[in-house]
Amino acid sequence: MTLTGVLLIPLGLMLLFMPWPVMLMALPSFALLHGAAVINVGPIGLQPGYMLALFVIARTILGILLRRQPLNRDALISTAPLGALVVISVLVLWISVVFFTGKIMVVGGTDAYILENARPYTFRRENITQISYLIINTMLVYALAHQSARLFPKQLLGIIDVGIIAAALIALSICGWQLLAQATGIYFPSDFLFTNAGYFRADNQSFFGSLRLNGPFSEPSTLAYFFSGFLLYFWKRSRQQPSIFSMALLIALTSAIFLAYSTTGYFVLAAFLMIVGLKLITSTWLYLRAVRFTWRKAVIAGLLLLAIGSAIAWVFKDWERLSPILNISLFHKEDTSSFAARTGTEAMAVEIVAQTGGIGIGLGSHKPNTLTMTLLSNVGAVGTVIFLLFMVKLLRPAEPLSVAARRTLPLNEAPLRFFVIGLLLVHAISNANFNFAILWITSGLLAGYQASVRQWASRSASGMLPTSVDQSAQWRAAAVLGGRRVLPLTRDPRPSGAD
Repeated sequence: MTLTGVLLIPLGLMLLFMPWPVMLMALPSFALLHGAAVINVGPIGLQPGYMLALFVIARTILGILLRRQPLNRDALISTAPLGALVVISVLVLWISVVFFTGKIMVVGGTDAYILENARPYTFRRENITQISYLIINTMLVYALAHQSARLFPKQLLGIIDVGIIAAALIALSICGWQLLAQATGIYFPSDFLFTNAGYFRADNQSFFGSLRLNGPFSEPSTLAYFFSGFLLYFWKRSRQQPSIFSMALLIALTSAIFLAYSTTGYFVLAAFLMIVGLKLITSTWLYLRAVRFTWRKAVIAGLLLLAIGSAIAWVFKDWERLSPILNISLFHKEDTSSFAARTGTEAMAVEIVAQTGGIGIGLGSHKPNTLTMTLLSNVGAVGTVIFLLFMVKLLRPAEPLSVAARRTLPLNEAPLRFFVIGLLLVHAISNANFNFAILWITSGLLAGYQASVRQWASRSASGMLPTSVDQSAQWRAAAVLGGRRVLPLTRDPRPSGAD
């Protein structure tokens, strides 16, 4: 057991017996500690996010077996593509062992993108590890969808919002702590944040004497990965519910991404500016017609202008120090050894796809630089299409609500969808590992929201809402589910949100 586990295992066990809303809120914060482990078994560490995910799965299974909770049809439909992907992964691995052993060159996940470590394919531990992760992720998505569907859509959105806000604040606080520790020499808990034996320590890096911010994450590019989700979440949230708080978070997240001095981070910032710019171009006229100036909007505009002015002044003042950093991480990235190694593994992935005829070499056999090539080279064309179908279905907006219903919701699921989109943007250009707990947690919550909308809409139409719901809750449910009052209630043996 690690120092991380000494604190988080008891906390996770406490959450196991807490109401479901509390457990769902805690999941994003536990997922932050990607470079930590609560326990190490040889070279394999159990991340805090996956520890809590296993607790969620176990509690859901016990609820289904002991309390005779029926399986949720909508949750099963959402998870079905992942189940098919598990089957394809096992089949592709069997084909690889039989037909491709010793015939195709691969670089495994433990080879750290070192091309000199390339060797002919053989069955290895990573094959079983990655398929095991995929099975756990599939079960987690179903478990979260199953439990989330038992909550009102509006209630679930509030739970998700609190959980993501808490995670963002924790991550930013640790980033601030690291910057303060760098400036003053105070203690920074690296021995708590980075305890996973399976991950190479890449924290506390520096560029020309400047700290590359990584906060609670294993390396600066991982910070950019998580913060890409946070950035798009709070941008979409601020559009639905403008507030000084959301704008302050956007400024803090943008600053942290820049201070990571990561190529991935600069891609995230460029993509974010492009998304915001396109939205402004397409909706400026409508926005100007509808805008009503208030003191809150004036403070938000002033805060944004202050942040932009401060950033410009800082860049001009420290340009001599920033110029070589930006040259290495952005303008002349193609001249670095890291770029050569990662593009080399990408080229090997293309060769694997060609040599296997699109079948793949087995999940965990080869690790290129992007998720797209990881899927194509590992699970083949069929597995890649199945994963894309899962994501496309997941990212489709939930069934449209009435105008009256949408007016009663301060938020809808769009920020959560954009959180997942932010993570996928990074996966498309640099992050090949899709075993990040945060990706599957947010995917499961999004699938759960969609299942919740459909389930409560069905209950509203049939008059089957729980008798435990009070009159005000009935009216809220009616507003969320269609802007009309529900039919008289009939008894349902399963109370909302209960185990």
